[in-house]
Amino acid sequence: MRLGTIVCVLVSVFAFALVAQGGTIHVPATHPTIQEAINAASSGDTIIVGPGVYPENIAVDGKQLHLISERGPVLTVIEGNGSASGGVVYFVNCNGSSLEGFTIRNGQQGLSVCGDMTVRHNYITGNKITGGGAGIWIWDSSPLIEKNVVYNNESFSYDGGGISIVSGSIGSSPVVRGNLIFGNKAGKFGGGMRIGLGAATVVGNTIVGNEARYGGGVYFDGDTAAELYDNIVWDNTSTYGHQEIYIASGTPVIEFCDIKGGTGEIWFGTGCIDLDPLFVDQSINDLHLQWNSPCRDTGTASAPGLPDTDFEGDPRIALSNVDIGADEFYFHLYHTTDSGFPGLAVSPGGTVDIRVVGIPTWPVELLLSSGLQDPPMSTYFGDLFLQVPFDWEGAIGKIGPTGVRIFSATVPLTWLPGDSKYLQALVGWWYMTETTLTNLLTLHVEV
Repeated sequence: MRLGTIVCVLVSVFAFALVAQGGTIHVPATHPTIQEAINAASSGDTIIVGPGVYPENIAVDGKQLHLISERGPVLTVIEGNGSASGGVVYFVNCNGSSLEGFTIRNGQQGLSVCGDMTVRHNYITGNKITGGGAGIWIWDSSPLIEKNVVYNNESFSYDGGGISIVSGSIGSSPVVRGNLIFGNKAGKFGGGMRIGLGAATVVGNTIVGNEARYGGGVYFDGDTAAELYDNIVWDNTSTYGHQEIYIASGTPVIEFCDIKGGTGEIWFGTGCIDLDPLFVDQSINDLHLQWNSPCRDTGTASAPGLPDTDFEGDPRIALSNVDIGADEFYFHLYHTTDSGFPGLAVSPGGTVDIRVVGIPTWPVELLLSSGLQDPPMSTYFGDLFLQVPFDWEGAIGKIGPTGVRIFSATVPLTWLPGDSKYLQALVGWWYMTETTLTNLLTLHVEV
């Protein structure tokens, strides 16, 4: 699931592009806290935040700002005060703003949005509120919410444990695409998502293992005209009604989705399936698709707002057709740790599982380096990001029938807190034209 790596790479590129459009402020170099940087910034500025844990609840009100982490969400955490009102991160009257590359955790709400902005590549977790929208709360606006991981948030007495979309007018049209939404809870409506009045477009998300009284996966009300395409809605639970989908009012369009128990329901639309998506390991929230998943190549490439890449940067149409869910099956390198959840920091002496996705029976060569080439070296097999000579390289076997090869290793005690180590894999035989280098995987050592 390589959550940290692609975020680091894309955040750096995105931040560089934004610098040219306005001033740049660095935290903590020029301002010790994020809120001080926000207060000092002018509309159009970019705030680049260095690695660290920032214990603050921040607000952007009436400015167009680009808030970007320097090294991604694994190393950049906004730590909310759970007793404080409002969100850990709060944007209002902020059209054109962006928020990218943070872990946002342990507040009443993770993120509150009232404005047409972009929210991309964030981890939003551990937020708990009595009201609604514990993970992300969207009010009367049309933001782009894409490629985030929204997990283990809880709205105790109301709606939207993961994401709540609430509108005072039909004119709002948020786009929610390419997100992982799992393990969230709501006391009443929409454990994964509540979609109220408005015309939300929900494309290519994986919504799994959420809980609510009504609509464990997704709850619709307010005469919504939402459209859902290419989503997996699976293993969610509710006390009343259908476990995955509950339509209190409205006429949502639901097509090319994999919905557990959806067969025969009136909303079970064109191209929908009711088949086990076959995740690599749902028990540890590894929600990559296996090679023989019924979601592979069975989505619709005509979905409105379909992005070019999946949640971790793989081509959105990798083989013959787009996949259902947030993950596109493609040659890929990622890792899991002792804690199970993919993409988090590793600990010296702990265990790390390096996972390689590819075509069954293809061999895998793993490469490890302490440094990167900038720019990467162009090779016959693709771009090589690692510095040579490698610190370690070795054949680790062939990809199994599920489309994944797992290589378990102990993290060396010589790796120091804050270190970063870099890996790529070569998948295939040396003499084959299809043989390819995978993405760059960064192992961050916990601080």
